[in-house]
Amino acid sequence: MTTNTSKAYILISTLFSAYFSIGVANPALANDTELKGNQVQFSITESQNVPNDSISMTFNRVAEGTSPQAVANEINLQMQAAVRALKAYPDIITQTTQYNIHPVYKKQVLSHWRGQQSLVLTLENKPGLVKVLTKIQPYLAYQSMQFSVSDALQDKIL
Repeated sequence: MTTNTSKAYILISTLFSAYFSIGVANPALANDTELKGNQVQFSITESQNVPNDSISMTFNRVAEGTSPQAVANEINLQMQAAVRALKAYPDIITQTTQYNIHPVYKKQVLSHWRGQQSLVLTLENKPGLVKVLTKIQPYLAYQSMQFSVSDALQDKIL
């Protein structure tokens, strides 16, 4: 029997024994109402330290211009250049998100247009991450980074 299994067995045995010794075996402590059956509920939690093997990095590009088309062209050119720079890394999953363009007003008069688009990179957490950052930063601004456990590692552990 493994250590975790034996701990779970001891916990279940203890709870089971405590339940029956209080409510069933000792009539003085039992409720005055007639028992209609026994109910046993268990809640077992197990945890394990797992390394974060996946990183999601978000970069964005903000542009301003005199027209929505000029803003869209600037954003699209920079996004395309960033994605091209990442072609050398086939293990990196890229996804563009949150594309929007909106007017900017000053004193209730249209001043200019502003737009933004984000690029999310998902990659394995390993040395050499700085290389990826240096390839993208000429085109996009760093926004955030999140570490997580990949689906493959979760499946392997569970």
